[in-house]
Amino acid sequence: MSAPRRKRMIFTVLVISVVVFLPTLSHAQQPPDIRWVHLIGGDFNDDSRMLIDDGNNGVVAVGFTGQAMESESNLFCVHVDSSGALVWYRVFDYGQVTKGKDIIRLDNGGYLISGYRLDNDGSGMDALLLCLDADGNLLWDRLIEGWRDDVAWRSCQVHHGFVVIGITESNPTEQKNSFFAKLNTQGEIQWVRQHGSDYADRTTTMTRTADGGFVLAGMTRNTSNQLDNGWLVRTDANGSVLWERQYGGERTDEFYWVEALNDGGFILCGRTMSNHDREDFDHWLVRTDAEGNELASFSGGDAEANDWAQMVQPLENGFIVTGRGHDMLNGKQVSLGYFNSNLSEVYLVDRGYPSIDMAYAVRVMDDGGLAISGKATSPDEEYTDLLIARTEAHIFSPDNLQRDSQRGAFRVISSRID
Repeated sequence: MSAPRRKRMIFTVLVISVVVFLPTLSHAQQPPDIRWVHLIGGDFNDDSRMLIDDGNNGVVAVGFTGQAMESESNLFCVHVDSSGALVWYRVFDYGQVTKGKDIIRLDNGGYLISGYRLDNDGSGMDALLLCLDADGNLLWDRLIEGWRDDVAWRSCQVHHGFVVIGITESNPTEQKNSFFAKLNTQGEIQWVRQHGSDYADRTTTMTRTADGGFVLAGMTRNTSNQLDNGWLVRTDANGSVLWERQYGGERTDEFYWVEALNDGGFILCGRTMSNHDREDFDHWLVRTDAEGNELASFSGGDAEANDWAQMVQPLENGFIVTGRGHDMLNGKQVSLGYFNSNLSEVYLVDRGYPSIDMAYAVRVMDDGGLAISGKATSPDEEYTDLLIARTEAHIFSPDNLQRDSQRGAFRVISSRID
């Protein structure tokens, strides 16, 4: 595979102070104050789908950056330190639409990116992996190619290599299935497994279990009613299925994220329609035991718009969640929620700019604050910018969440780099 071309990118971020809209809070408790927000982008759409901590309270985010032609979006990776200052950025141009879905930090300080690239003729997608050193320089890249669409969604470092999960249509039915691949340290494929049925199934999130196995989550078709349910799949270390479970109701349900818990169980988040009879989604969280039996759940959101939980992170006494919310005045907004261990809501707020915003990832940092990535739409709704935000330290205890109702302003870091 030929090395990607690299293009110079201009960051056009205005120095502005944006007042955060006051949220409606449950139990009079509030989220942490915003420390800074970094907007990165140009005159076309830019977006961040995942971020990871750099080990020093900074973050590395991955996504895509738009070009003059929509068919020329490039994979984009950016590193900012704990103060929001730019450390480095990289643009990887393969001559076709290329997007990053996931990034993990490796034991050697480097990074592994998962995503996809369009075929050379633009007719389908190939799963793409990029291995970077600690400074963002490309060490190697690999394609997992089939005859239909294939997308790498999540990866994990294991002994002597990596495992990758995603979505594939390269099977006899040409329907979406989950693929699960093992690669060595140089990105050479050791084995590939597919999970699913003759209907559309997909896994877009994965985590390791204490015994060296894995748990995958996403969506599967319920053959009894032909509707989509949340899907949890438990495998051994070699990717062989041990058990699988379905969750949801009589309408469409889907998981976007899963984490393993210290008690052996799992916490999942996503979106659901099964809690109402409207034509929109709500936030959805499910907690299970080690065998996938449901212990607790939460669903809720705006009654007139789509909401969903994109990513959940476990805390000592609860969970932090981010995704997409909705504000009646300002439209789509970044949602941030805090739930206790039995998934009772402590707060669930929508905040951001007076435009269309969304969060895809949240991390709890070593200093107690949160790092959030996603996208923010320009006021004229012509394009989106990659968004990275950091909060002050969060005291994750319901008894210590009483705060002044006056919120601070966003401090936006400005950069123009040629």
